[in-house]
Amino acid sequence: MGGLVPLHLDGTGGGREAEIVAAAFEAADMDLELVFHTVPFGRHWAQFERDSRFGAVLMVPGDLDLGGYRSPEYTLYQNGIIFRSDSFPDGLGADPLSGLTDKRVVSFPGARDIIPGLDKDHSRFELYAERPYQFSHAAMLESGFVDAVIADELVTAHYLKRVAGHGALSDASDYVFAPAFCPTAYRIVFRDEALRRAFARGLAMIRENGEHERITGRYQENGVRRDSASGTMQEECQTWDD
Repeated sequence: MGGLVPLHLDGTGGGREAEIVAAAFEAADMDLELVFHTVPFGRHWAQFERDSRFGAVLMVPGDLDLGGYRSPEYTLYQNGIIFRSDSFPDGLGADPLSGLTDKRVVSFPGARDIIPGLDKDHSRFELYAERPYQFSHAAMLESGFVDAVIADELVTAHYLKRVAGHGALSDASDYVFAPAFCPTAYRIVFRDEALRRAFARGLAMIRENGEHERITGRYQENGVRRDSASGTMQEECQTWDD
């Protein structure tokens, strides 16, 4: 069970998450038939708790207790700021949130509780809104209704391409991503401890042999141009905590 998050896990059981899980079990010599079910992100945790047929649930943040057996952190989501380059010709500056002063910004529900500094700094924006449907975020950015989106890079890039027309932006260079915040790491919760141990063993192997990085790199190519002029918190971030 997992959340429906484009490029990370889609409705057909494909995506970065599915590839990492499959590669880890294969490396651990586990011959499993993996079936991925998706529901809107956030509902997948409750679905797992209600339905014992699901052997594991993906995308579990560090502070969420679902019982079961928790894997090491296996994937990172990179929240940041996507914007039109012509709205910020010099980037967002050393403090990216301050760089959004007097600009129109949209983000996902609960972002003010998740994104460091946003709860305080959003009052500087000309407009700040939280909307649950990220297709609408992309539509507002493409149309010029907002100047920036605060969200996961790959998800927003995916919807920008859909808005602009079946997989191709009208001009991809119009959009820039500033990785302004620390990545969010997720774990898997298993009902079976033996499966958790096998996954952890395989995960360590695909990190060591580079397969994990190769999978992540293929999906990263679906993002947009990175902003090198804006400040980030990356040097303060811990990548993995196993």
